[in-house]
Amino acid sequence: MRSFRQYVLLATYIILLSMAFLNINWLSEQMSIMMTALNPIRNAIITAYLLNFMMSGLERYPLRAMATYSLRTKRWQRPVAIGLSYIITVAVVYGLVAVTIPELTTSFTLLMNRAPQLVSSLQQTVNQLMAELQLNDSLWLEIQRSVMSYLNQLPQFISESVTYFLSITGNIASSFATIIFDVGLGLIISVYFLAGKEQIGHQLSRIVVALLPDNWAKRLTYVSNLTVQSFNNYVYGRLLESLIVFSLTFFGMLVLQLPYAALISVIVTITNLIPYAGPVLGAVPSFFLIVVIDLRQAVLFLLLDIVVQQLEGNIIGPQIFSNALGLPGLWVIISLAIGGGLFGLFGLLIAAPVMTVIYALFTEYIDGRYRERMLAKGLPLPPPQEDSAEDVAGSQEADEPCAGNTEEARCEDERASHGSVSSNDVPKDINSQ
Repeated sequence: MRSFRQYVLLATYIILLSMAFLNINWLSEQMSIMMTALNPIRNAIITAYLLNFMMSGLERYPLRAMATYSLRTKRWQRPVAIGLSYIITVAVVYGLVAVTIPELTTSFTLLMNRAPQLVSSLQQTVNQLMAELQLNDSLWLEIQRSVMSYLNQLPQFISESVTYFLSITGNIASSFATIIFDVGLGLIISVYFLAGKEQIGHQLSRIVVALLPDNWAKRLTYVSNLTVQSFNNYVYGRLLESLIVFSLTFFGMLVLQLPYAALISVIVTITNLIPYAGPVLGAVPSFFLIVVIDLRQAVLFLLLDIVVQQLEGNIIGPQIFSNALGLPGLWVIISLAIGGGLFGLFGLLIAAPVMTVIYALFTEYIDGRYRERMLAKGLPLPPPQEDSAEDVAGSQEADEPCAGNTEEARCEDERASHGSVSSNDVPKDINSQ
């Protein structure tokens, strides 16, 4: 009877899989519609996750006294922390936009007015360079003519770019209402996520315990803790990396006496959070800001930006993520290459933390198999690895103080890692982070 059920399940699975392959286009359309409908939920999860860092920091330090002063102030601690988190975020974004957009508009207008003068100046500079280096043979003359041809087309290219931008403004405006709706609804939902994150974590834990066997529930809880911790460490690493990029750019511009040092450093730092495309998105508007003042200073900025990006991408970034994630620098680069190649920008954003989880779990599995083989052969066991998956998952527990009632949740998780799983086994990072 049991074998018959297995055959029936296998046949049903094969039939469903065959129907899915035969209707793959219809399924893709339905999935696209579903993902579009879930955009506000996705935006809310991302917003709540990022703002949770600020909210938790406010609860632990500036607003910590509210939790112990009285019951009434304790009830207001979370709403005040959420409100301050949104106010600070909106103020920072508004300040950056209010400072950056007018400067870019003014610089772009001046660039349009001075384009013929800049082209003439660049032509004179190229001619002087050719004369000083005595590059008068036919090859260099051909290169000179090609360069001059491109420079003569620069004003037309700028004019066509402005025309194209104005032509797509209508399409952007037509979808503006949808964007506002998704963002607004996502912000509202994110408030509920932040306000009830402990309850949400507890409900998810109850579902896991109710539907899965004890060993599976323990394993899923452990993997979820490891995943959350890896993403938290990744965010901290990105912030540290951006701070280093800001420092290098700012002080480099001060040494070279380039204009707009603070503004351009902020632009480069923010766009640097976007993998691969971020350096280009930051360099282009910064170049336009400087080129209207002095072309040579703009060229110096490009050289400085190239040096900073090379240091950040090849030395600083891999080293920071190697220390923050417990992942070797080689695997950081490999994960970015694979994630970007398979999933584009989204893959680049999640590649390093996902690879950290895979690397930790695989290392744990290999270590376990190795110890089993050594015991089977009667050989002495090697000393335990310091960077095991458990250490990666809980590397910052001792350094991060608990807020509110999260100590009890953490102790529950510690008991769960050594014993059976109960309905109170909530992943600590869902509750306390």
